[in-house]
Amino acid sequence: MVFGSKATSGLPDGEHIPDDQPGGKYGYRLGHSNGSYTIPDRVLNTVDDRKVRVLTIGAGVSGISMAYLIQRDCTNVEHVIYEKNGDIGGTWLENRYPGCACDVPSHAYTYAFALNADWPKYLSSSDDIFRYLARVVDCFELRPFMKFSTSNVETGETFRDTCHILIGANGLLNSWKYPEEVEGLSNFKGKLVHTARWPDEYGPEQWSQERVAILGSGASAIQVLPAMQSTVKHIDTFVRTPVWFAELAGHAGQNSDYSIERREKLRDDTSELLSTARQIESGLNGLMGIKAMMEHSAESMAVRQYFQKRMQEHLQDGSIYEQLLPNFAVGCRRLTPGDPYMKAIQASNVKLHKAAVTEVDGNRVIDADGNACEVDTIICATGFDVSYVPRYRITGKNGVTLQEKWRTIPEGYMGLAVPDMPNYYLFQGPTFPVSNGSVMGPLQSVGAYIVQMIHKMQRERIHSFVPKQNVADAFNEHTQVWIAGSTWSDPNCRSWYKNNETGRVNAVWPGSSLHYCEMIATPRFEDYEIKYEDSANMFAFMGLGFTKNQVIENGDLAPYMNETVLEKKFYSFELNADEEERIKNRKYRVHDGPNRVAKTTSSAH
Repeated sequence: MVFGSKATSGLPDGEHIPDDQPGGKYGYRLGHSNGSYTIPDRVLNTVDDRKVRVLTIGAGVSGISMAYLIQRDCTNVEHVIYEKNGDIGGTWLENRYPGCACDVPSHAYTYAFALNADWPKYLSSSDDIFRYLARVVDCFELRPFMKFSTSNVETGETFRDTCHILIGANGLLNSWKYPEEVEGLSNFKGKLVHTARWPDEYGPEQWSQERVAILGSGASAIQVLPAMQSTVKHIDTFVRTPVWFAELAGHAGQNSDYSIERREKLRDDTSELLSTARQIESGLNGLMGIKAMMEHSAESMAVRQYFQKRMQEHLQDGSIYEQLLPNFAVGCRRLTPGDPYMKAIQASNVKLHKAAVTEVDGNRVIDADGNACEVDTIICATGFDVSYVPRYRITGKNGVTLQEKWRTIPEGYMGLAVPDMPNYYLFQGPTFPVSNGSVMGPLQSVGAYIVQMIHKMQRERIHSFVPKQNVADAFNEHTQVWIAGSTWSDPNCRSWYKNNETGRVNAVWPGSSLHYCEMIATPRFEDYEIKYEDSANMFAFMGLGFTKNQVIENGDLAPYMNETVLEKKFYSFELNADEEERIKNRKYRVHDGPNRVAKTTSSAH
C-alpha cells in the first residue's frame, strides 16, 4: 500500500474521504477517539500542513543573514523583514563619516556562504561593506522579503501585523545619541555633527578653515580624527577615557590594497579564497585572545606590556603618551587598532584634552578641568544608546513589557531569547559575544539556531517556546561570576559593555566566540517552557502513524541504510580459524543462571 493514495485507502471502490474530513488529506482514516482526544490527520515530521509566519525587525547584517537562512533551509515559512530605513545595510547604511570602516579584516567580516574575492582593501570602508551586502541581497534575491521605510516618525502612522515568531535583528548600535551630560550642547552656535548622521555636504572643503572639536575616544573618534587631520585647520579632541591600541588578526590599523591580480586569483580559486578567510578568522579566534581577558593571567600581563611598548614607540611626545596610556586592564574597553590615530594626534594642528566636555557656551567648549576653546564645529563621536531597551514596545506573557523587564538589568538567555517573551529571538542580546573573537560566526550561529526552532515548531505543532526563568537565572549567575574574574569587570574603565554606574557587565559572553557557537549549535529544548497547539495531548503531532517519507513520491523508505554509516573495511574482513571453532561450539557458552538450571528427578523402585 502507498499511503496517500485514495485508491488504496481501504474504502469500498468508488468511495473516498472528503479532504476536509479526518483522514481525507492522506486517504487514510483512523478516527480513534477516547472522547477527549482524537487522533489528528497528520504525518510525522512533515511541515506542509504547518505554515509559520516570521517577522524580522531590521535588514542589516543580521536580518540579511536570517533572510538567506530561512529561504535556504525552511519550507512553508512566510518571512517578512521590516526595516525602518529606506534600504538595507543597517549600521553600514547609516555610518558614512570620514574614515568609517570595519576594523575587522575584510575576509573575516563576511558571510560563510558568500565569501568575497573582491574586497579592495584589507580593511573595508563603509562603502565597500554596503556594496558587499547589496550584492548578497541581490544575488540570493532576498529583497522581496523586505519592506522598507516602515518607521514613519513624521506622520506617526501605524499598522498591524501578526506572526508566529518575532526576530529582533535591529542590532545594538543603531540608536545614536548626543551626550546628554554636556550642558548647553543643543544651543551651540556653530555646526553640530554626530558621526552616525554625517552630513554629505560637510567635507574637506568646509572644514579646511575650521577649528573642530571631537568628543569621544571610541572607534568612530579613532577613525574620524586621522581622516580629517591632514586637511582641517585645527582639531581639539577631548578624551575622557583612553583605549588600548591593539593589533587584531595581524594589523594595528594600517590598511593595504588587494591587487587586481590577487583578487582575480581568489575569484578563480575557491579553495584559496576559503583558506585566506579561514586564516584570518582563526587569528581572531585564537586561544591567546580569550586568555588575555582573564584577570592576572600571564597572557593578560604579557599583552598589556606589549601594547604599552607599542604605544610608547608610536607616541614620541611623552605628554601625549602619558595622557593616552590606560590605567585599566587590556580588554575592559573595546580593543581598537590605532596606529593612524597615534600618528595624527601628534600633529601640530591637533590638541589633546584629557578631560570630558561638560559645557558648551556659545562657540566655546568647556571641559571638566575648566579649560575652554572656541570652535566652529563639534563632532560627537559619542556612540549609541546601549541600554538594550528596545525603542518599540514588546509585550510578553501577563502583560510584561521588555522595557520594564530590562529597565534596571538587561539579561536574557544565551544572548538570543528572553523569559516571558514567547517566540521572540534576537541577535546581539545581552551576553552576546561582542568582544570575544569573531562576530560574524556567532551572528550566523544565532540564525541557524532560530531555523532549528522553526523546524521544531513545524514538526511538533508547537504553539510557543519561552525560556524558563529559573534557567535564565542560573545562566546569568554563571555569566556574572565568570565575568568577575575577567578584565571586562575592571572598575577603572568606562565602557559600553557595562552599566558604568553599577559596574555590571551586560554585553559580554562568558567565554570565547567559538565557545558561544558550540553552546548554541543545538538548542537545549529542556531550557524552554513548551506549549503545544493541541492542548489535549502534546503527542498529537505523531498523527496517523506514518512518516513524511511514506507519503511523498520517491520517499526514502530505508533512511537508516546509507553510505554515511557504512563501514567499508567490513567488506574484506574474514574470521580466523579460531573464531570459526568458537561459532561451532557456542552452545557451551550459553548460561541460564542459577535460577534456571534444569532439574532432574529419579524414582526409586
